[in-house]
Amino acid sequence: MATIRVTNQTQLDAAVKAAKAGDTVVLAAGNYKQLWVDDKKSASAITFKSESATNPAVIGYVRTIRSDGVVFQDLKVGRQMVVGVDQDYTNMALVQESKNVSFKGVSFFSTGADDKFLGRGLFVRDSASVSVSNSDFSHLAVGMCTMTTKGVTVQS
Repeated sequence: MATIRVTNQTQLDAAVKAAKAGDTVVLAAGNYKQLWVDDKKSASAITFKSESATNPAVIGYVRTIRSDGVVFQDLKVGRQMVVGVDQDYTNMALVQESKNVSFKGVSFFSTGADDKFLGRGLFVRDSASVSVSNSDFSHLAVGMCTMTTKGVTVQS
């Protein structure tokens, strides 16, 4: 079980590829374009978390597809929505065909000039055992949406 510290997008991409069961990837404060955790399956969760909960890393888009055992912790997830580029149903985070995924202390948000064009915070689809705890959703058209999903838990 290793701890991998990252300070930029290139390092984050390399850490995602290298991460194994039980590892923790610690993100320094700053802005990251994306965090894609695809095809990662582990008996012991892989955790992605901010180095500081009071000064969290900001990630424009988070997704996990076909993965098992992933934790996102103390992160800000969102970005500015751009009319003509993004769609009104654009997701800030996506969980698809995955299980045992947790969001702990995550702030989902969007910004933009048009309050009618704010996107979705979290979209969970074709997944199981997904939990969201001590997290918040702000300035979004839809906070969280699920489709064909079993065992979703949301708690403060």
